[in-house]
Amino acid sequence: NQSFNAIENGNYAVIVNENSCVDTSECVTINTVNIFEGGQVSLTVYPNPTNNIINIEIDNYHGGIEVKMYDLSGRLLLVESKTTFSITTFSKGIYLLRIVYGNKTEDVRIIKS
Repeated sequence: NQSFNAIENGNYAVIVNENSCVDTSECVTINTVNIFEGGQVSLTVYPNPTNNIINIEIDNYHGGIEVKMYDLSGRLLLVESKTTFSITTFSKGIYLLRIVYGNKTEDVRIIKS
């Protein structure tokens, strides 16, 4: 009753250990990671304005993510691969969040209050 969700394309097998017995499944090729499931992909960034935490939700997408945060002069301040992270140490102001997922790139203005 266990499952595994591949986060990148590749060849995968399952190894089961029970007592002194070991069995390995056949290799399965996964090449559908970063394929959008269903129809519309919906990106939500919240709360905005924020004073600490930023959350990113991408409906109908199950792949990797790269987040870069810039100040308004274009200086790179932060690089993340998580969908929740802190900007507590940043000064109050407006920032640009560049979110790359699959073959899409979206920019979102963030207000740090």
